[in-house]
Amino acid sequence: MENTHEKGLRPGWSARVRGWVEMLRIPNLFTLPGDVIIGFLLTTPTARESFAGLGPGIAVGVLLYTGGLILNDVADAEVDARERPGRPIPSGRVGVAPAVLAASLCFLGAAMIAVRLGPAVLWAALSLLFLVLFYDLFAKDLRIVGPAVMGACRGFHVLLGATIASGQGFLQPVVICAAFMIGLYIFSVTLLASHEVSRDKVGAPRVFPPLSLILGGLMFVASLYPDQLDNIGRAVAAIVLSAGIAMYASTQFADNLRPVQHPVWNFMVPQSRPGTIGLLISLLIVVQAGVAVASPHEPWNVMAGFLLLVMWLLNRLTARFLYAS
Repeated sequence: MENTHEKGLRPGWSARVRGWVEMLRIPNLFTLPGDVIIGFLLTTPTARESFAGLGPGIAVGVLLYTGGLILNDVADAEVDARERPGRPIPSGRVGVAPAVLAASLCFLGAAMIAVRLGPAVLWAALSLLFLVLFYDLFAKDLRIVGPAVMGACRGFHVLLGATIASGQGFLQPVVICAAFMIGLYIFSVTLLASHEVSRDKVGAPRVFPPLSLILGGLMFVASLYPDQLDNIGRAVAAIVLSAGIAMYASTQFADNLRPVQHPVWNFMVPQSRPGTIGLLISLLIVVQAGVAVASPHEPWNVMAGFLLLVMWLLNRLTARFLYAS
């Protein structure tokens, strides 16, 4: 990407729009609703009237995540100017002041919606906001702490969904296990992603994503037993499938992407390290679909699982043209 900022040129309208689209990492936004949905569906009993809060609750999660993405680019502006000058802010396509304003509006909008959903949801949203700010402004450059906080952010989206369903802070063990599985997986992917700029081979982190899915999946399945025996198989199938793809993708990443000539694989992931990280993040949606259909809320569980698989396809389609990592 040509750096018009250094040349003193004002980027055109299309370049500025493209800058905002890159900053928002559109493919990753498809991974957000599932976290809130599974937290909501796993919470029992769920009052029928609480379903009206699911849509606004998803909006809270998406707004907080979007604000965090924008603020992350603002915080990384100096580093990106050296290492990734084509990013939206260093290239001059997005200004720092408009980015800070956009992030602030996202956070404010999330808080306003959360207020209408009740005090418990507001506290959950404010806790998630704290984690987002802590990651962007302090933790992201810390080798272990940064990925751990990122994982906690994603796990907290699951807890947000459960809080919307229950209307209170009480969380059931199955919800906590699901949040742990999601958070642990994102922690492992974030650790692996720290190598995406480097061309060096990767050691132990290559096995973290599949192992995290297996470990988290075992805890989640154990929390379902014996009350949800009929639905456990669906969750296991989704987790095993995702772990298998994650193992293959992580190996490709670690070995500097040996060429893969297969139409299905080439559809799923561009041949680049950032593209592989995008695929690993997208597998979260497949896991979410398996968890959703394991919930007791029929027929909503099956409908949610189908909707999430559609979101996975949309993620993969948009990732062919837009940045996901």
